[in-house]
Amino acid sequence: MDVTLDMKILVVDDFPTMRRIVRTTLRQLGFQNIIEAGDGIEALEKLRQEQLIEQGLVQEYYFRLSDIFRRYIEHRFTLPAVEQTTQELLPEIMNLDTHPKIKTQMREVLTQADMVKFAKYLPADQEITEHYNKVIEIIAATKIEPKNQPKKNKHKSY
Repeated sequence: MDVTLDMKILVVDDFPTMRRIVRTTLRQLGFQNIIEAGDGIEALEKLRQEQLIEQGLVQEYYFRLSDIFRRYIEHRFTLPAVEQTTQELLPEIMNLDTHPKIKTQMREVLTQADMVKFAKYLPADQEITEHYNKVIEIIAATKIEPKNQPKKNKHKSY
């Protein structure tokens, strides 16, 4: 992939401070088209809003869907999902301590994404929607809720 200063860059992090640091660094490097998301669900919504499917960019859509999903898997389960092929990753996914249905859905989404990305498979609109919804379901079912934050002191210091 060619890197150009006008390319879109999606920064996903659940810490606003980290997003700000990355955004600032990217802008200092000359990148201006920076999109931010606080988590995987928000990143998927940003992807949907780009309307790549409606523009006929199905393969590009699946590259991005797969990247968002793999980064979620890597962050949530501490697996090298971005660096591994699907075939290398699947045995590790099948060994996860999560519901078998979730593991099956993960396998289906990753395998189908590879078919679109590398074998030029063109899924029907219904399949595209199903894959998107499966990723949403997987994230919703497996995300770790943040622990309760300590309550801030309501008393002002002078």
